[in-house]
Amino acid sequence: MKPCPFCGKGRTTIREHNIWTGKRYIVSTVTLMHFCEGDRLRRLISIPGKTEEEVIEKWNTRYEDS
Repeated sequence: MKPCPFCGKGRTTIREHNIWTGKRYIVSTVTLMHFCEGDRLRRLISIPGKTEEEVIEKWNTRYEDS
């Protein structure tokens, strides 16, 4: 995963949200949560998706300055 574009570090977690089907739990959605670290910077970035791979791909997608 690429570093945070705002703080360059921080803490990133990926959480699965499960649904009980009556027989077992299934993963319904996944959320990437990033907490920026810094003296004055307090930011939470939340990226929802269907799979862990999807949220990591979204996280790594950046707008390039030309």
